[in-house]
Amino acid sequence: MRNTIKARIAPTWITAIVLAIVVSMTALSLTACDTGGGTTPPLILPPPAGHTHDWGNWSVTKAATCTAKGEETRVCSLDPTHKETREIAINPAAHIWGEWEAEIEPTCTETGKGARICTLNSSHKETGADIPALGHDYEWETITYPTCSAAGVETGTCTRDGTTATRAIPIDPTAHDWEQLAGIAPTCTETGSGRRKCKICNLEETLSVIPALGHDYHYVITTHATCLTAGVETGTCAHDATHTTTRPIEAIGHDWGYWTQTTAPTCTTAGVDTRTCNHDATHKETRAGAAALGHDFANWIQTTAPTCTVAGIDTRTCNHDSTHKETRTGAAALGHDYEWVVTTPATYTKDGIETKTCKHDPSHTDGTRPIQQLIFTTNIYEEFETWLSSQPANTADTALKIKLNISSTYTSSDVGWIFKFNKDKYVNLDLSGSTFTHIDNGAFRDCTNLTSVILPDSVTEIWMSSFNGCTNLTSINLQNVTGIGQYAFQYCTNLTSITIPNVSFIDSGVFNMCTSIMTLYKLWI
Repeated sequence: MRNTIKARIAPTWITAIVLAIVVSMTALSLTACDTGGGTTPPLILPPPAGHTHDWGNWSVTKAATCTAKGEETRVCSLDPTHKETREIAINPAAHIWGEWEAEIEPTCTETGKGARICTLNSSHKETGADIPALGHDYEWETITYPTCSAAGVETGTCTRDGTTATRAIPIDPTAHDWEQLAGIAPTCTETGSGRRKCKICNLEETLSVIPALGHDYHYVITTHATCLTAGVETGTCAHDATHTTTRPIEAIGHDWGYWTQTTAPTCTTAGVDTRTCNHDATHKETRAGAAALGHDFANWIQTTAPTCTVAGIDTRTCNHDSTHKETRTGAAALGHDYEWVVTTPATYTKDGIETKTCKHDPSHTDGTRPIQQLIFTTNIYEEFETWLSSQPANTADTALKIKLNISSTYTSSDVGWIFKFNKDKYVNLDLSGSTFTHIDNGAFRDCTNLTSVILPDSVTEIWMSSFNGCTNLTSINLQNVTGIGQYAFQYCTNLTSITIPNVSFIDSGVFNMCTSIMTLYKLWI
């Protein structure tokens, strides 16, 4: 029985301890959350690592307008440093309207139409509000004064639109027009006596003392009042026109119309609103109108392409005003990209030129190099003969510089015949690229149009009469020649010097009649 009781008590005791701990922690928690001015700081337990957010409601932190997106934020209840934001779409209806302004001004008799402009975007406009008609503002002037039996008349002129109206002045029972029948008539300032009768209503009365009439001034406007300046009206006495007086007419003050936009806002300057006085259109007031629009720049576009050495320029233009632009450095400088370009083609008589030219800008160059003149190498007889015959006649001083590479297919005699057929075409002949070893008999005989000859290093023999009769030949290289045949240079009268370091055989008459090198000729006779 005791064991049973103990078994039952133990759980109760443990339960009590657990409850006490829970209550104590609850009390601590409640104390820690006290924000009513207690000294105990709030106890905030950190959320467990990697906790799932317990988001609160979304709260608008920046309201959307008709031109800009808004923003709303929500905060995690477990950790207030954890926040989420999201955009609020532009709200086309979220305008911030300026004051109503007259788009159609009201008149005295017709209503106007009002409009108001959004301060965020001047292109957002609302119209349709009715502006009540102003009504006439008459300035009245007496035309006919009332009498004792008849009403008077006064005419009003509207200060706004100049229209006129008339209205009656009630009968004035005291406004008699007396005629003195007997006695002394009163004046404006002195009494009279006797009998008098009203000319209008025939009323008669006899008085021992007739009161002085007093002045009966009838006023007429002599200076109209303006918005800021008092007017003047002048009264003339009905009893005595020599009696006059004046009195001021109070300044009427401005009667402003509605504000109207007279200068639209720009990107950097606020607009201007103006209102006009209905009494005087020259009287105006202005105020700052719609706010400056700010720039609304379009996308950047390239307006100046980059060059080899200078970066490009990008420009963007404001949608509000195309004269408002911004620039920035655009694409990087390209750098030079050179290639060799033929600027002077080589011909059969002259070297050509090729220039190191930038692909990006052909005006950018970096030096030149020669292109070897064209050389006749194949089909020489037909090709060279056709070309030479097509050239204009010239002189020895303007001789053509021609290169021929003669292979084993052709002989020097073949070439010589081409010169014989074109004796009016003087030539400096360069054969240095040829491979033949000798000059045939009479190969260039009587080629009077040869002015100079460069032989290939392979030539070792000059055969008989090879250059006989070449009267305009002035130079020829013979440094590798070992033998010269009979009459080889006979009648070469313009040869001035000959160098023949390796010649071992010279036949007779080689330099016969070479008058310019007679001394050398005599050495070999």
